[in-house]
Formats: sequence, structure tokens, C-alpha cells
Amino acid sequence: MKDLIKKILKEELDEKWSEKYKRSIDCSHPKGFSQKAHCQGKKKKDLDEYARTLKMARRQGAGTRFPKSAIKNSPNRFREYTRNLDENLKISSRYLDQVVQTINLIREDDQPDFEWDFTEIKKNIENSTLWIKTKEEAKKYLEILKEKLKNLDSDLKRKLFKYAIYSLIGIIGYQNIKDITTTSEPEKIELPVDVGGGLKEKDVRIRDYDDELINHLKYEEGSITNKGEPVLVAYDIGDGAKTIGYGHAVFSNPRRGDTGGNYNFLPKYNHIIPGKTRITKKQAETLLRDDVNESRDQLNKILNDWEKEGIKPKITQNMYNAMVSMIYNMGIGNFRRSDFIQFVKRGQMKKAQEQIKQESSGSFGRFPGLKIRRNNESELFGR
Repeated sequence: MKDLIKKILKEELDEKWSEKYKRSIDCSHPKGFSQKAHCQGKKKKDLDEYARTLKMARRQGAGTRFPKSAIKNSPNRFREYTRNLDENLKISSRYLDQVVQTINLIREDDQPDFEWDFTEIKKNIENSTLWIKTKEEAKKYLEILKEKLKNLDSDLKRKLFKYAIYSLIGIIGYQNIKDITTTSEPEKIELPVDVGGGLKEKDVRIRDYDDELINHLKYEEGSITNKGEPVLVAYDIGDGAKTIGYGHAVFSNPRRGDTGGNYNFLPKYNHIIPGKTRITKKQAETLLRDDVNESRDQLNKILNDWEKEGIKPKITQNMYNAMVSMIYNMGIGNFRRSDFIQFVKRGQMKKAQEQIKQESSGSFGRFPGLKIRRNNESELFGR
């Protein structure tokens, strides 16, 4: 009934109000029911557009700062969305206000289970977390969430907090959430972590890497003599690619991977000269993030396809990080064909950990450092 009334009101507003009149409405001081309804709809539309923009930016690995190329191609979509922390917290606050308003409406209708309308509630909670990229931002967000939900009953508060924690784990990783939940939660709640006698990883659906993987890859893919630092001059180790930065490989054959020319600072394969072509450390960081994001997305496709088939192996953050590292190094084709991934699919994690040491073993003689890397990935997988 409520949806029907809203639809009728919207149709009447669309027919009777000109665009000029709509623009003239002061939504900070709306007059009458109709103007209030118009402003509420406009506010929701703005929030939804902001959420869509952040999702697009996150897929590009851009956080809340968008690449110039994206702004140039879609100026209307990317306008006015680079915000500082306080502004982003205000956005979160507005989404969470919508959550509380929805719950209050359900209470008024005497429907206590909340299941029928929880989809919209979960959507608003997810949207309220989209700008978060760091542990510090997550902690600030949880403080606001705690304040917004303080007047709700404990069962509902537990349910909402649980969903927010799941969303944050997907964004910044399990370990970062583990570090802050003991001090940020309003009470002992049943979450994807055990807050009682020490945090323990449970059935967490992990779909993103954390900072530990970035540090691991900088060590593995960077300079041999200056560990953790990028190689800023292109080199050729005889594997059919020209490499630079943190192991960013450029190939002559597009079937093997990137052929160059996608960045204004890195030319195509034929124009990269080993020993001469240079990049900056900041540019190396950009290549690293983009390459890791691509490996992450390739792993997620495998895991999501399994999930559709009802296959849900228990994967920890360290296991996830190790698999992204393997894809980054060996490529998605070799990873898919590996014996290792079959052990993971069957949930045989001990065998999978041991098998990592054997993957790419045919190249150990030619590239001795590869054996050390696989041992490190095996150790990370089982940690």
C-alpha cells in the first residue's frame, strides 16, 4: 500500500511540476508534504549516485580519487565526489539514518522480524561503507554506527553490526577488522569474529586482499638488492617479457598479457628499452595496485563460480593473499590448470599448502628465486 501511494505521488509530481519549479524548491526548508516528498526522493537519488560512483571507482582501484581519464570521459558521473574524511562520515551518517528510519517504520507497522524489508536496510549499510579504504577510516565508521544503533534492541543491533562487519571485511580485509573490533564494538556480539576469549576467524567470505599482501609482493617482486623497493628501469630476464617496477610484465603477444601503452608513462612493448626505459616510484605503485586488483578479480571469479555450484571451501585471509600472489606471478591460466587449485576446491588445505611448493617446479632450475617464492607463499597460505 505504501509503495502504491509513493508511486501515485511521484506520477502526480512528475506531471504537475516543471523542471524550473523543481529546481526552485529549497530542500533545506521544504514547504508542505509534496515538497518534503520531492526533497526526500532527491536526497535518496543523490546518495544512490554517490554509491554507484564509489563502486565504479573502487573497481578501478581509485578509492575516492578518480583517474583523470575517467573524469574526462564521464564528467557528470564523477563530479563533486572527492571528499575528505568528515564529509564521507556525513554520507555514512545519512545512510545509517535511513536504516534507522526504515526500522522505525517497521516498528510502527507492528512487524517485528525485519526480514521483509532487510534487503533495503542491508543495501544502505553497504553503501555507508563504500568510501572506506583504511583501518582508521573503518574505526571512525564503527564509532558512528555504534552511536546510530544505540537505541535499538540488542538482537537487531547484533544483526546490523554483523552485516556492517562483513561489508568492512570485504573492503579492508579480515586482519584489519580483527585489530579494531575489540575496541569498537558496543558489546559482545555474534559476528564473523569471536569477541570473547580472543578473535578467531570463522566463516568469513573474503573477496579482497589486505596490506600484508602488498608488503609481501613488494618484497617478492621488487629489487633483489634493495628488498621492498621497485626496479625503476626496465629489464629482460629472458621469459618473453620486459619487466619494470614491482614485476609488472609487458609482452609482445596480447594473449600472454599487457602489451603496454595503457599508461602515459609506459610505452608499448616494442618501445620499451631494457636498461633505459624508466618510471618513478609512484608510477611503480600504480602498476602494482592495478596488477594486484586484476589478480584479485581473477581469483574472485573462480571463487564466485564455485559458490554458484555450492562449493564453499573455508578460505582465510592469508590463504586468499597467497592465491592472489600466485596468480600475480604465474598468471591465471597456469593457476587454473594447477594441481594446487583442485586441492583448494576439495577443501584439502594441507595438501594444497604442500602443493604450492611444487607449482612451476619446471622453472626452478632456470629461476632459482622462484622456488624460494613458492616456499614463502606456502608458508603464507598455512599461517
